[in-house]
Amino acid sequence: FRDRYETCYYDLEQAIKYREAMSNKFKQILDQVHDLQRQVSDLRKKADDERTKKKISFSNQTFINEMLWKT
Repeated sequence: FRDRYETCYYDLEQAIKYREAMSNKFKQILDQVHDLQRQVSDLRKKADDERTKKKISFSNQTFINEMLWKT
């Protein structure tokens, strides 16, 4: 009985260590996912800003061209 108890106790300790290791690994992966989500959000904002700048630049150039054609 004592040998069986010690074996089970050892197995339980190993399972707890394994669970902790997996939890830490999962936390690291989750942190990486959150970092990547932030990066994607930042890149989308930059792309939107660039698109807006190009639209404004195009609109300004169109306006200038129209004014030149009128004179």
